[in-house]
Amino acid sequence: MIEVTKEEYIKLKFENEKLTRENELLKAALDSVWLIAENVRGVER
Repeated sequence: MIEVTKEEYIKLKFENEKLTRENELLKAALDSVWLIAENVRGVER
């Protein structure tokens, strides 16, 4: 395990939370695109 300072840990924790939120938003956006594609072109996942 890598040792980090408290400040580094907090910074990494916030970065992880930010990336997690971005990932959730990207997944939601991709789901929306799939729904549009299915409705417009009859595309199936």
